[in-house]
Amino acid sequence: MTPTLRLPDRPCIDWLAKSGVKLGALLYPDEVLIERDAEGIDRLLFADGSWQPRTGEVRCDGFCLGEDAITDPSTYFADGALTIHENPLAWMRAGRRWGIVVIDWRQCFDRLRDVPRISLPQSLRAKYEKHMRPIRTPKLTIRPVGSPHTAQEGR
Repeated sequence: MTPTLRLPDRPCIDWLAKSGVKLGALLYPDEVLIERDAEGIDRLLFADGSWQPRTGEVRCDGFCLGEDAITDPSTYFADGALTIHENPLAWMRAGRRWGIVVIDWRQCFDRLRDVPRISLPQSLRAKYEKHMRPIRTPKLTIRPVGSPHTAQEGR
């Protein structure tokens, strides 16, 4: 059986509301759809990925959900910061799906190093600090003072 796509139904909306998600988060910046598979399991579909609330599984096209927020100037307006959320539910609770949910932390440094300000919960601090370092750096050779530069250095 092929999965079916539809708008969130009343039980889904009620569950999200009880979980602290406002209706606007289902509509903006784009509509959230529901996919029901053959086993009757729902997956919430966003423009750049999906989330299965029962299992916690997240799939996305890039390294995070909400990636457009990284380059959106309004994110940083009036000393604003890019908010990193723990999971899709926290992201949706923030209203209008503001900020991002990092899925592939290995890409964090390369993708976020030019961001002016970041805000995140204490629970993500250690993970953030671990991954906000370059994965690799160039091999460094120190020449003695007065030594000429040669093409063979470092080989």
